[in-house]
Amino acid sequence: MIKILLICLISIYINAITAVSSKEWREKYLNYEEKQWLINNPVITYSGANWKPVSMIKNNKFQGMLEDYMILVAEKSGVKMEFITIPSWPDVVISFKKGDIDLIPGVSGIDNIGILTDVIVSYPMVVVSGDDTISYIQSLESVKDKTFSVPKYWTSWKFIKKHLPNAKIIETVTLEEAILNVSQKKADIFIGHIAVASHSI
Repeated sequence: MIKILLICLISIYINAITAVSSKEWREKYLNYEEKQWLINNPVITYSGANWKPVSMIKNNKFQGMLEDYMILVAEKSGVKMEFITIPSWPDVVISFKKGDIDLIPGVSGIDNIGILTDVIVSYPMVVVSGDDTISYIQSLESVKDKTFSVPKYWTSWKFIKKHLPNAKIIETVTLEEAILNVSQKKADIFIGHIAVASHSI
């Protein structure tokens, strides 16, 4: 029930950014079962990772663009959104699968870790490389012999694993470590979302 409810809450809130109370919003957009669930579950827990500027964790608080969406959902639904600090992205995924948290803001279809809302915002993937022999990448297949550096369990990590199962990947915990591996020539390519990659560089 939780995942169905969250789809409802997040996927339609953009259409509900008007000056109405949370009670009016619930009456308009939620069915009886969802309303009862909210009464019994007034707090929804979530977590995320440092994915600047999309999401940032500072002093155990969630910040950035995704937090703005979370605030809007909380205002419209009348539920309390409680951020739970979890050390790394792999641990966030594990915690969600175990049911320790209810929601992860900012995942993609390839992550395959729960039921997704409609897309609220999306970013194109970009390639970052310090390899002078790479001037144009027609397809991932064209760089299959290169060494990639990507944080483990990121969308781009899963994408590479899916499309190039034999690719050499230096798996990192953080984005900064992955970019640094490319900068220091330990790896040839980093693949990630444009907002995150450009901010890190």
